Amino acid sequence: AAPLQIPRLFAPSTSSTKPTDRSRRLATHKPQPAAQSPPASKPNQHKLAPLD
Repeated sequence: AAPLQIPRLFAPSTSSTKPTDRSRRLATHKPQPAAQSPPASKPNQHKLAPLD
């Protein structure tokens, strides 16, 4: 338990940055192209826009 607690406290900087960066990039990458591509390309998506 002692050896696991030390790396866990030191790992938050690297472990937290890796999963957070990946989750943030996917969350920002999906809504941006998905929200800008359909509405700008397809006028029919206007009906789904208000639902978002």
